[in-house]
Amino acid sequence: MNIIKQGGAGILTPTKGGTGILMPVRGAEGTPDRHLSSNVPCTTPRASRCPCHPLQSFFVTCAVLLLISILGGCGGHGFDTNNTLTDRGHLVIVGGGLKDEHAAVFNRFVSLCADGPIGIIPIASGDGLKAGESSAERWRKYSGTRPVIVIPLTQNDAAKSDDPAIAQQIATCGGLWFTGGQQDRVVKVLRPEGKRSACLASCFTVLQRNGVIGGTSAGAAIMSDPMITGGRSASAKSRDPDNEDNHHVTTSEGLGFFTFGLTDQHFIQRGRQGRLVDALHDLKIARGFGVSENCALVVDRASAECEAIGSEAAVWIIDASAPDAFSGDRVLVRVSILSTGDKVDARTGKVKPETALRDVRKPGLSKILRPATDVWAFSSISAGLRTLCEGTDGACTTYDPLTSLTFETDAKSRILESPAGRFPCFADLRMTIEPSPQAKQK
Repeated sequence: MNIIKQGGAGILTPTKGGTGILMPVRGAEGTPDRHLSSNVPCTTPRASRCPCHPLQSFFVTCAVLLLISILGGCGGHGFDTNNTLTDRGHLVIVGGGLKDEHAAVFNRFVSLCADGPIGIIPIASGDGLKAGESSAERWRKYSGTRPVIVIPLTQNDAAKSDDPAIAQQIATCGGLWFTGGQQDRVVKVLRPEGKRSACLASCFTVLQRNGVIGGTSAGAAIMSDPMITGGRSASAKSRDPDNEDNHHVTTSEGLGFFTFGLTDQHFIQRGRQGRLVDALHDLKIARGFGVSENCALVVDRASAECEAIGSEAAVWIIDASAPDAFSGDRVLVRVSILSTGDKVDARTGKVKPETALRDVRKPGLSKILRPATDVWAFSSISAGLRTLCEGTDGACTTYDPLTSLTFETDAKSRILESPAGRFPCFADLRMTIEPSPQAKQK
């Protein structure tokens, strides 16, 4: 697995039924099992790249087929960790609910494309190629003269995942977009029985050509390996249409384009902070990245720099690497929350706020307690976070009948606001999850 890992024993945290979830006690922070290489600069402006000359297309195709043949022999999670070329390219990870008018996301994706068309991969959707064409129409509004094509793969096409013609079609794309739906459908087709198909190898070829891969909802979940397939935050009462009955997180193999941690989506809208924490402990992974709806995380795979696009709590980084992250019935992790223009180094978790922001954290101490129906509802979380912007260090605790959730600042924390009033950037907050006072009395 090509992500930072932890080890440890188990503890219990409360569930909806009060029986508890096994959570490991973390050991010392691990280190990535690979090294990042420098990206190779391209002198051709992205906007001018177009595969229009027949001879140019011939040479591109030959190079692509060579890369496919090389990648086809690699094992592991869809790439060879000794091949420095795998560090090239970009990702645009969207948390679902992308609106047609959110030009910043569409335009950024198009600007990051290499030579070739944009390929839509609709495997996750139950509507198959129909969903692919619908997505393609959206992208044609922003692609200019660049063609947008639908890759002929659906949830029922695992047998076609090694088709050389489809693999070549994918590999010659300048960018790939995975639609929403169910993420396990994508893995069953592109990684049948855990084996990497020729079509998946071609996806990595697009990245090696310094192209871009993006996806929304399920198309965001597949980015990491392993990936989250279901579950809800323990004690969550908010409706989650993907997980009506399942309160514990479930995971499986992903595609492994994002190698810096675990990805999750629909983040604030479905209260998935607790779910991501559960997944981190179950998988012994140090860091998770949650992306909210109509928001994006733009990833430079070579430098590990990630940038948020979205006006309100767009991207959450949960860091569970501390040795005491899990102790007894308490979970203590670090949380950073980014909005448009804020950046983070995915390898270290260090936040680089948008330059116009000013730190509003001041010396002092305040502790505020707020009862809530559901601590994972964003209205409750937002109210707690905004109390920390009122000019004092301190803590705000929200609790429901089962769970207590505390956000707290310390010497490492920063809270940054802009005069325009956009959602603040929170860097290195302490987030504590433990049984509520009512639950402790039972």
